[in-house]
Amino acid sequence: SMAVVEGVLDSLYINSRMARDGQKGRPAVSLGGASLSVSHIKLLESTGTQELLLALDMDEAGTEGTEKALRLLLDSRLRAYVVSLPDGYKDPDELVRGQGLAPWLEALGRAERGASWLARRIVSKHDISTDRGLDGALQEAWDILPRLQDKLLRKSFLDSLGASTGLSDDILEQKAQEFDEKASQRASQ
Repeated sequence: SMAVVEGVLDSLYINSRMARDGQKGRPAVSLGGASLSVSHIKLLESTGTQELLLALDMDEAGTEGTEKALRLLLDSRLRAYVVSLPDGYKDPDELVRGQGLAPWLEALGRAERGASWLARRIVSKHDISTDRGLDGALQEAWDILPRLQDKLLRKSFLDSLGASTGLSDDILEQKAQEFDEKASQRASQ
């Protein structure tokens, strides 16, 4: 597995601190910004990486970068997870400088399945207290759902969508089936 951070200094500091402390584990690689590209994904796949732990900064640019990365990763062989830092820390090296490696390693261990995080992110962008807002969130979610071929990822996505919207599993499954049928009809036409 590979931990992906935004800044070059983040990865250099974390990796040197791990080496200094004799810690073995996930190396941190830097994107040099908040955007993961298709070429990054292909490179990571070619190295045999199977898990990607996205630990981008805890700000709006990092959140947007995480969302874009997860959308790209839907079409890859990599299992994507999102790392959340403890409150009060914006980026990984700040956490390691302030608290040491233990909280960083704990955050990596608690990384959330990317599909769950993405469902919550989609809902957060809409005012679901209104009918139009809820419909908009669901439409955006249904655009993602067909790309989730793995049943566990699909379940994680729908569970998170249900928890974020308050909709029951039955309603979400019914809506998902309706959307799948409409998509199949459009494809056959």
